[in-house]
Amino acid sequence: MDISPASAPTASLPSASLRTFVLVWAAQTVSLIGSQLTAFGLAVWVYQRTGSTTLHALVAVANMAPRTLFVLLLGGLADRWNLRKLLLASQIGSGLCAVLLALLAGMDQLGVAAVLALVAANAVFGSVQPPALTKLTTLLVPSRQLGRANGLNQFGFALGYILSPLLASMLLEAAGLLGILIIDGITFALAVAVMAAVSIQDAPSAPTNRATSGPREPLWKGAWEGWMHVYRSPGLLGLVFIFVAMNFNLGILRGLVTPLVLSFSDVRAVGNILFTGGIGMLLGSVAMMVWGGPRRRIVGVLGFFVVQGLSLFAAAWAPSVVLVAVSAFGVLLSFPIIQSCGVTIMQNKVPKAILGRVHSASSSLAGGGVLLAYLVAGPLADQVFEPLMTGQGALATQLGPFLGTGPGRGIALLFGLIGLETVAVALLGALARRSIRLMEDRLPDQSLGTGHLSPSSPSPSA
Repeated sequence: MDISPASAPTASLPSASLRTFVLVWAAQTVSLIGSQLTAFGLAVWVYQRTGSTTLHALVAVANMAPRTLFVLLLGGLADRWNLRKLLLASQIGSGLCAVLLALLAGMDQLGVAAVLALVAANAVFGSVQPPALTKLTTLLVPSRQLGRANGLNQFGFALGYILSPLLASMLLEAAGLLGILIIDGITFALAVAVMAAVSIQDAPSAPTNRATSGPREPLWKGAWEGWMHVYRSPGLLGLVFIFVAMNFNLGILRGLVTPLVLSFSDVRAVGNILFTGGIGMLLGSVAMMVWGGPRRRIVGVLGFFVVQGLSLFAAAWAPSVVLVAVSAFGVLLSFPIIQSCGVTIMQNKVPKAILGRVHSASSSLAGGGVLLAYLVAGPLADQVFEPLMTGQGALATQLGPFLGTGPGRGIALLFGLIGLETVAVALLGALARRSIRLMEDRLPDQSLGTGHLSPSSPSPSA
């Protein structure tokens, strides 16, 4: 997709494509922020109504688990359907979930079961968006600009990560849950209007896709094709493993940073640390928007994976708010850079006809990393690492002089070990695994040439 004077039929096509990309990105980002407002507001509402931390956590599980499962099955639709229609269907489905939640809340009929069911349904509709948007980016953005475009996508995610808790807290007090749900519905309507207005021509489908003639392959077969393409490409398999490890690290940080900080400070310190981490994510996204990443993207992936590991390791050394804040900043600063560089490699090296399926396999595994972290973080901290670092713990004598003993120091030890493991994986990929280090040289580029904006001609139908 690198557009040169010889390959670009008109000078206006790239700029028109980029304008469409920015318009779609803006609408999707606003919708994402609305969804995150609702997720935060519903979790708070459930906790206030029930006082149950388990039910509070189930809201997050209902929001994440269906995405992890269904992105594998439904993400392949990005290779079969017209992307504009697919994103429209996704936004309309999610918008209907928000409308139903608002109606139930307005009639004072909203219950925990309805919240969990509609949050899960919304997650199913939303599961097709990451692979569809990843493929859409390759259609509208020249290959030389993909790093910056992916940085812009990560910027939207980081913006929601920072703004949604702050805005939701204020809106819950000012307008209540119903007000948040109405705002969410408005953001979905905006996204639907934008997707209905733009016209995007899809990439050609693979011959085996049978999108235009003959019986369609079952969804599970498309998911299997995505898995097998990753499995047969050792470099891609290593890259996906790094995505999984990165998301596992993020899940551990999110799950255990609060009890770690509360072991030596207060709730206000937790908020400041989370805000500092969000600023790191925002700055990492801005860096990718401006910089675009190194020429060899895998250097950005492995280099900032080392930064993430060292940042986690730093959190182990002392019960210090400043140290944990620096750790959170480093972990979340590296996240959008690793993600953007890795996705850009995938966009350049995976055939466009199967990019949706391959991205779905990657997203499913990466989401599984977060879920695994959420599932094991508490038991590992409470049952294994915290007892090891108490006054009479098995490792208190050996490691106590370095890390300290008592509440929270077992979590600190866990952070330190995961940090060391992260650095080791990055160094292994850089020094020992040629399939990862040299993947950009070994895998051929998959270029579409100019971009696929079609302002007047109809797109292939779903």
